[in-house]
Amino acid sequence: MRFSERYDYKIVDKALLKTNVPESIRTSIWNVFYLKIFKHVGDKTTDEFIRLLWQDFFRKDLFLLDRLYGEDFFVTLGGEKPVISNVQEAFFSAQWFEVYDFIEFFNECFRNPSKTKLKTEILQSLNTVFKEERVPYRVVNGLVTPLTSEEEIKVLEAALNVPDKFKSVRDHI
Repeated sequence: MRFSERYDYKIVDKALLKTNVPESIRTSIWNVFYLKIFKHVGDKTTDEFIRLLWQDFFRKDLFLLDRLYGEDFFVTLGGEKPVISNVQEAFFSAQWFEVYDFIEFFNECFRNPSKTKLKTEILQSLNTVFKEERVPYRVVNGLVTPLTSEEEIKVLEAALNVPDKFKSVRDHI
């Protein structure tokens, strides 16, 4: 917590954060994804994720994506903006709850064990942002979950990470 918040010079209304994602927090979330994924244009993982975002999350026409950008859709063609700029615009214009949907969509796309390290790094970075920005949510097992207490989150994480013989119980929780 910064000086201005500790001494009430800058008041943060926690109630607003439950149903709003201020631009500063949205930017911090975007920066995590940009630095870990979108900055690495041409990487197969990045290409796949952007196509999935475009098609399945934002529900945009893939024909338009290919027409505007061709196979190398990260390169600016004919003065058009790169696709990452379009993804960024959609992210920043999304409703507050869609920002959290974006995080959960990312988690679904990165289920492959070969992507576990990157996924873990991103989810940990997001939780760091949430903690620093006093967001009343945490990412627990890939889901954005209301924060009640750090202790409760640790208990939930432990319950969700039990061996596979309890998979049905874990999925139920």
